[in-house]
Amino acid sequence: MKVLSRLTILAASAAAAIAGVAAAPAHAQPEPGKYHKYVAVGDSFASVGSITQFDVLDRPLCARSNDNYPRQLAARLGLSGPEQFRDESCGFARTKDYWRPQHVPLPFTNPSTQAEAITPDTDLVTVTLGGNPSTEDALAACLPAVLGFNGQPNPLSSTSSYPAGLRDSIEAMQQSSARRGITCGNGTASVAHTNRDYHDEYLAIVRDIQRRAPQAQVRVVGYFDVVGDPERTCPDLGGATLEDRLWIKNYINGLNDVGRQVAAETGTIFVEPPANPQGMCADPDVREASFLGVPDNGIPFHPNGKGQARVAEEIFKTL
Repeated sequence: MKVLSRLTILAASAAAAIAGVAAAPAHAQPEPGKYHKYVAVGDSFASVGSITQFDVLDRPLCARSNDNYPRQLAARLGLSGPEQFRDESCGFARTKDYWRPQHVPLPFTNPSTQAEAITPDTDLVTVTLGGNPSTEDALAACLPAVLGFNGQPNPLSSTSSYPAGLRDSIEAMQQSSARRGITCGNGTASVAHTNRDYHDEYLAIVRDIQRRAPQAQVRVVGYFDVVGDPERTCPDLGGATLEDRLWIKNYINGLNDVGRQVAAETGTIFVEPPANPQGMCADPDVREASFLGVPDNGIPFHPNGKGQARVAEEIFKTL
């Protein structure tokens, strides 16, 4: 796969928002009033559904849709109001933004931490985090190659016309990724399967949730499979090649491998998001994610409102 193509996909996902335990068996529907306080933490895969339903009144830079899976799940559980339901998911959120105020993409995107909403009386927490820091690592690893693409001067070359300070900064980013085994060529495997940092960060978050709310049921919600069958082709895939689709699928699968591992280590339940084999090639009226996003009332490579409804359903089945 061309580096530029891969990074275009990564950048589109990041800019728009952006390991075993078996999937939980279905249970009887929860009794009305069983849950009293539900807190959702996460990134854009939790916060964004339909772009026409963005909540512009509550921290609008977080890009929270009124039909994201936390809000659809809360509605099914009969929970409303800040005493019963807190949607702390936020587009662009990284694992470190669970612990501290979020200042990406702009300062004061989320002036509070996601963690502080979780209190001892919380009895249900869902969490989907990790895709964005992993994306940053892959971008850092591939940045020199991109800047040197199509005959442009490689910024790390000694003959480069780039300023020395810029060259040093880019080289430091690349070396930081390389120390964790992340290179442009092995981004999927290294980020999703062997990046110990992500596993440890996610594990620390789930354990902190359990410390803050000892009686809460915790659901580690996996990343939505936006690709489906990567071999399937259609005009709606735009410029995404088979190699691109395989890369995205493996990347998401790897993130979910970490989620399963963390759930197993913490005694929580991993929720496997549903998959539609047709993926982004499904008929528009049932499509749950798409390449371009906007024509399907979503953002690129993320679940739209229909996809978020299916995630909410899978979580509901485990309660």
